[in-house]
Amino acid sequence: MRRVIANLDSTVDGVTEQPAAWMRPRQADADARVQAMMRGTDALLLGRVTYDHLAAYWPAQPRGASWIADFVNGTPRAVVSRTLRDPAWPGTTVLPDLDGVADLRAQGQGHLVVLGSMTLLDALARAHLIDEYHLWLHPVLLGGARPVFPPGLNQSLTLLEAQPFTGGLLLLRYAPHGGTA
Repeated sequence: MRRVIANLDSTVDGVTEQPAAWMRPRQADADARVQAMMRGTDALLLGRVTYDHLAAYWPAQPRGASWIADFVNGTPRAVVSRTLRDPAWPGTTVLPDLDGVADLRAQGQGHLVVLGSMTLLDALARAHLIDEYHLWLHPVLLGGARPVFPPGLNQSLTLLEAQPFTGGLLLLRYAPHGGTA
C-alpha cells in the first residue's frame, strides 16, 4: 500500500498561506533532504486551488531548469476536485472524492505526497488517510493568520524525527498515533 505523506511549509506560529511572502529559499542541506525525501514519490496529491497555482507556473519551466521543476513536471499528479474535468497539464488525473484517494493509496508501493492543498489536507486528516506529516518550520512569526487545520481536528501524533537545518529551518516528521489527543 502506498503511503500518503503531507509535506507542509509553515511559520513557527502555524501560518501556511502565501508562502512566497515569507518563505526563504532552502539552504543546500535542507534542499538535499527534500530531494532525498521526494525520491519515492509515485504521485503528487493536490487540491484544486494548489493545482491551479502549480499548473499556471510549472509547465512553462524548461526541463533541466532545476530539480524541483523536473520533479513537479515529471511526477504524475492526482487532483481531488468535484469541478475540474479536463486538466490541461499532461500527467494529471482527477479524483472526484476521498474514495478515489483511498483507491489510489491501495495501489502499489511508494508515496503519494500532498503539497499545499490545505482544504484537502484537512479532509485527508479527518478521514485518517495521512500516514506521515513532514512539517518544515521556517524561523518566521507572522501572527493573525488562519491556522493550518480548522477547529475540530483532534489527532495524536508520534514524533518520528526532528532535524534542524542551516538558517534555522526545522523538519518535524510525525505519524498519526491512532488515538485522539
